[in-house]
Amino acid sequence: DNLWSEKERINRMLAFERCLANGQADIGIIPLESATAINSVEWDTADTFTHIFEQSKTSGNPAIPFIESLKLSLASQHPFAVPHVHFGATSQDLLDTSMMLALAATFDQMYSNLLDIENLLTDLSERHKSTPMIGRTLHQQAAPITFGLKAAKWAMAIHEAAQKTKRTRYETLAVQLGGPAGTLTPMQPHGTQIRSFLASQLNLSDPGYSWHADRSRILTACATMAQVAGILAKISNDCLLMMQNELDEIREGKPGGSSSMPHKQNPVCTLIPLAVLPIISAHLSTIASLQGHPQERSAGEWHAEWIIIPSISSLTLSAIEQTHLLLSELQVNDSRMAKNLENTKGSLATSELKNLISSTISAKRSTELVAMLLEEDNTEGFSIAALANSELVTAVGKEELQTLFSYRNYLKESEQETNRILKEIKTIS
Repeated sequence: DNLWSEKERINRMLAFERCLANGQADIGIIPLESATAINSVEWDTADTFTHIFEQSKTSGNPAIPFIESLKLSLASQHPFAVPHVHFGATSQDLLDTSMMLALAATFDQMYSNLLDIENLLTDLSERHKSTPMIGRTLHQQAAPITFGLKAAKWAMAIHEAAQKTKRTRYETLAVQLGGPAGTLTPMQPHGTQIRSFLASQLNLSDPGYSWHADRSRILTACATMAQVAGILAKISNDCLLMMQNELDEIREGKPGGSSSMPHKQNPVCTLIPLAVLPIISAHLSTIASLQGHPQERSAGEWHAEWIIIPSISSLTLSAIEQTHLLLSELQVNDSRMAKNLENTKGSLATSELKNLISSTISAKRSTELVAMLLEEDNTEGFSIAALANSELVTAVGKEELQTLFSYRNYLKESEQETNRILKEIKTIS
C-alpha cells in the first residue's frame, strides 16, 4: 500500500519537521533562515528511506535516525540550522503526528469512497423499491420484502459509517506536540500557539493538550475503521447468500472461475470484505488492550501500534475497493426474486393471517388453525389450502385472504419504508 510505503512515512515526518520549524520561526524561537533551510531538504532516494528504517532497529524508533539524517543533510550547506532541527520536540511528537497524518489520508479516502458506495446503493434501492423478494431470518424464509428495502438499509448503514468517518477525521485525528514529557517546556510560553499552528498547517485537529499517553484517539480511529469493515462484510455476506445457485437472485458482474469445475462462477468481490473483518476485529482487540499506556511513554504498547494500524488501514481500504466493484457491476435477477417469493405459495403470510383471525375467533383456535394448515401435505400450497378451509373463509373473508396471500401489504410497507430511509439519508447528508 503506497500510503504506508517507506517514502510516504518519511515524507510525513518531513512535513511535521517543516511545519514545526515554520511555526517556531514565526514566533522567533528559531531563526527564519533555519526554518527555510529545514524546508529545503528533499529526499527521493530509496537508499535514504531504507537506511533510516534499518537504523531504527538499534535506536528503538525511526524518529532518531530520521532526525540524525535530517541534521546530516543540513550540516554541509546550512550548519547554522542543525541546532534548530526538531527543537523542543520529542520522538513521540514526530511519530504520533505522522501516524495521524497517515490516518487522515486513510479517512479522506474512506469517506470519499463510502460516499460513492452510498450513491450506488441509493440508486440500486430506487430502481428496485418495488422488486419483491423473500426476507430471511436465521437463513430461513421469514416475510416478503423488496430488494429496494434491503439496499436502502445497506445504504443507511454506509451513510452512518461515512458520517462517523468524517467526524473521526476532523475531531479525533489530532496533532501531538508536548516535548519530552508533555509540558512543552522548551517552547514555552509559545508552546500552545505552535501546536495550533501545526494543527492548522497539517489539517489535523488541535487537541488543546498533549495526548501522547492517552491512546483513546488511536482506539477511536481503529474502531471507526472496524465499523466500516463490519458493514462492508454484512453487504458481502448478504450478496454471497443471494448468489447461491438455488436462489440465483443476484450475480457478480465479473465472477471468477474454478480450476477444476468449468460450470462454476465463483464469487470474487465478496471475498475480501468477509476475509478482512475477523482480522480487523482481532487487531481492534489488540489496540484496546494497549490502552494502559504506562507513565508518559510506554515501552512496547506504543510500538505495537506501528504494526497494527497500517494493517487495519490497508485492509479497510481493500474491503471498500472490492465492495465498490461489487456494487458497480451487480446484476439483479428480479424475475428470480419474484419467482422465489411466488414459490412460497402464501406461507409467508402466516403471522398476519394469525393476527387477522384472532380478532374473530379465539387466539388459541387461530394458532391451532394456522398450525393445522401448515402441517397439511398440500402440493398446491398454503394459500390454496387456506382458501379451501370454510372456517377460515368465514372468519376472514375470501377477498381478504386473497389480498393477504398476494403479499400486497408487505410489499407496500416495504416500499414506504424504503422511501423513508432514502429521504432520511438525503436529509442528513
